[in-house]
Amino acid sequence: MTHPIFGVIGKLADGAVETVVIGSCLTKQVVNWLVNINRLRILGFTEEHYPDAFQQLDGGDKRILRAFLDPESLSNTYSLLLGAGALNQASEYRLSSASLVSLLHDTMGSESNFDNSFVERDEAPDGFPEERWFFINGIATSRDLARRCAERLKSLFGRSFTLIHNPTQGLTNDLLESAMQKFTNVNTEPVARAFVEVAKALLDPDIEKVVIVAHSQGTIISGDVLDLLYLSVDQRLFDRTNMNDEDLAEFLTVSSGTVKSGELRQLSKGLKEAGAEVLKKLELYMFANAASRMCYADTDQKFPHIESYANEHDIVTRLGSLARDDFHKEDLIRIDGSLFTCARSGHLLNAHYLPDFEQNRYQLSVGREERCIGSSVHDRVLGNPGTKHPKYQAGPNAPRLREYLHGAQGPRAPSPPASTEVLRRSAGDAQ
Repeated sequence: MTHPIFGVIGKLADGAVETVVIGSCLTKQVVNWLVNINRLRILGFTEEHYPDAFQQLDGGDKRILRAFLDPESLSNTYSLLLGAGALNQASEYRLSSASLVSLLHDTMGSESNFDNSFVERDEAPDGFPEERWFFINGIATSRDLARRCAERLKSLFGRSFTLIHNPTQGLTNDLLESAMQKFTNVNTEPVARAFVEVAKALLDPDIEKVVIVAHSQGTIISGDVLDLLYLSVDQRLFDRTNMNDEDLAEFLTVSSGTVKSGELRQLSKGLKEAGAEVLKKLELYMFANAASRMCYADTDQKFPHIESYANEHDIVTRLGSLARDDFHKEDLIRIDGSLFTCARSGHLLNAHYLPDFEQNRYQLSVGREERCIGSSVHDRVLGNPGTKHPKYQAGPNAPRLREYLHGAQGPRAPSPPASTEVLRRSAGDAQ
């Protein structure tokens, strides 16, 4: 029998090793952020650390990447993590000592090198059994922080949320992963997990409404999932995606972490049998939308529903919904639907988005002939740059998401597709 003292010694040794790992990773992150990320060397840094992904970038992608990460030096860090009035808000990063230790383990510890995403369902009844609500978190979000955000959303909307956790490898690596994922169709394990969960909900004949709430990098993941859904139901929708049939075939033949390719193919087949009508169930609500493509499948009926919320001086939105006018005009970015903006900085969901959303401070942003977005994150946003895209499709003038606040019934769900037998069979096959 092993003496208890050896167990104590082992725990102390593990703690010491983990402390060294965290210290080393933290130092490396700080150096990368200060020396590389906020300077003009970003493309060289990307080429050195992500050579395979860098080879896939074209001229337009490089322009967006530089516009996102180059300007204004440390003020970008301020925009990301602080923002006006953050100290008066319940910021995600105002943590207890225990939560801070958990965050350091997630972002800087030995586990941070693994794409260890997970799905966590809230099984508590919420009075809306015919709905499925998902939350996909953004950058620099540990397990505990993701759960905290999901709980905040649950209290705000009175619905049970399924958390699809997008793990963190630290702020620097998360930002670069977001950029590579956005520009090069790098479908990570969280994308595969989200596709599985959302596809199963769409194929369930007892579910009338499928809602995705995403933040930051979670919006890029949502954009990838939407691409996969579109190409699964009808590959003629490829022009509304950043993908093509070869990308879909590769995604369906390669297992992503613990998500097996066989399950992906089964669900893709079920979606094809169900057809595009199944997408009428889907609603997407994106905070700090940084996706490149998020288009209506049907531009006449305008489904699935798409809404974006953006703080005007949040640097991450400059990757997507608030990217410069010319990026939209040249078809580098297309995000359909309604855009609601608030004249403030800050990127954190709980601290900088949800309080202003609850207070109804986000206003509809409409297009204009003159410039909408300047090159600096500090410039005032004058209009919706998405309207510069020649195929942009506007959404409703009022935010639908507010119709769900505090457990309200929300808008009536659309009629389910006629082919319910196909849906039932597909859902059963996918189990």
